[in-house]
Amino acid sequence: RVHPRREILMNLPFRPTLLFSCIVLSVSLAAAGEPPPSSPDHTPIYSVTAGRSVPVSVTFEEPAELAELRLYFKMMTAEEYLFLPMTDVGRGTYTANLPPARNWTKGIDYLLLRKSMAGEIRKSKPFRLLVMNDFDSPPPSAGEIQVQAEDPSAGVENHDFAVPLRVSVTVDRLLAGATEDPYPPISVPGPGGGSSGIFGGLGGMSFSIKVGGVSFRYGSFSGR
Repeated sequence: RVHPRREILMNLPFRPTLLFSCIVLSVSLAAAGEPPPSSPDHTPIYSVTAGRSVPVSVTFEEPAELAELRLYFKMMTAEEYLFLPMTDVGRGTYTANLPPARNWTKGIDYLLLRKSMAGEIRKSKPFRLLVMNDFDSPPPSAGEIQVQAEDPSAGVENHDFAVPLRVSVTVDRLLAGATEDPYPPISVPGPGGGSSGIFGGLGGMSFSIKVGGVSFRYGSFSGR
């Protein structure tokens, strides 16, 4: 006869040993100072400091296939995204700066949207940056920053940036119709450029991303 406690454990929808292993793994990562475990919708990379803009650079393995690259971003509490067209600075690298956030801002979500020469439009899953308060530094002196939006309400919702934003609404709406990559990126966070590089072999456009002081790699899916 099976002991009642053992029978209950056997009927659970998960194995307690596996659950315990996952808990131990999560605690070990947190203790080591690694990024928190990924959620289904966001991949936390690291934290940023309030009052400072965040440089973002993306380097493509085959830039000739790329027609357009946009950096979409929003406050964690907002629904609609703002975006910045990323600037081609040569050798397959594109850059843009996320505007600085105010103190007491929970976080910034951002994603990358790229359009190929063949007309294929894809977007990454959103990433999340946690914002750390900084009451010692002077407020940013940058003037008004020009950004774009696909929905007029984006300018109203995203009001927690530390500098004024001038929002223009575009008629070239790509975000809603873009195909989302089916999984978060294969990422290897690390300080500076220590983990920079391009991940290939999955088809489509593969690229590396550097956000602030952290680099990671992204293997993109393609619909073709």
